[in-house]
Amino acid sequence: ATVLPAPGEAEVAKQWLASQVAVYVVNLPAESERRTFMSARLAELGITFQFIPGVDLRVQGAYAKAKMAGAIPMDFDFQKANQNGGGVAGMVGCAAAHLGAMKRIAEGGQQQPLALVLEDDVRLEDDFAIKLKRLLTSEAPCDWATISLKSACPYGVCVTPHLTKVLPDINEPADRCRHGVNYGFYGMLYKVSELNSLRATL
Repeated sequence: ATVLPAPGEAEVAKQWLASQVAVYVVNLPAESERRTFMSARLAELGITFQFIPGVDLRVQGAYAKAKMAGAIPMDFDFQKANQNGGGVAGMVGCAAAHLGAMKRIAEGGQQQPLALVLEDDVRLEDDFAIKLKRLLTSEAPCDWATISLKSACPYGVCVTPHLTKVLPDINEPADRCRHGVNYGFYGMLYKVSELNSLRATL
């Protein structure tokens, strides 16, 4: 639901977002329409951002290149993963793009302490900055490292009115990485100082 801002809150939130959060959009070079859409929408909101190239495993050599770049772990076995039902190429490409983005941001030396990585088909609402600032200043625990701003089929324990602590769903098979819950990288918010340790655990 759209929030009703206090007088001056919208401008304060916009300034806060610019000073505290660097925004990135993951986009495949071939997806020109999505690139145009995101550019226009973020410009409407006055949000400065950078594009980060996605990982398209349909392109010859992309899998090996992603491994060499550290976006896919060297010990990951694609053939073995694909045996458990198939159709993992899109998921691996998406995960690789975000792991690559995490690495790039961690090493990029950005000034803002937080980083927001968006998929290129996300549409931010007009009151996005207000909602994000409220979430981080009023609800997020002090020790948070990453927050998924949207998950499909979320599973976990509610910790605040708008936040859930993600847990593995034991109703889903482990060999599919509990696939089907807490799925999606639509909007991932990170503490930049925690990115290297986060990548090491994935």
